[in-house]
Amino acid sequence: MLYVGSDFLKMLLKRLKRCLIVKVEISRRESSYARDSEYLYVLPYYRLFVVDSKGHI
Repeated sequence: MLYVGSDFLKMLLKRLKRCLIVKVEISRRESSYARDSEYLYVLPYYRLFVVDSKGHI
């Protein structure tokens, strides 16, 4: 796992004149609403976030 401080990240993005795109994904293995012991496939859920050089999301 990689950890980066927010101040360092803002400084790096500002220096490189770039934005950072972060994808957060939550995957679920089975539905809790299964009928008759049949498990239904639940699609993964994800969101995309863009962080600019000022730290705004």
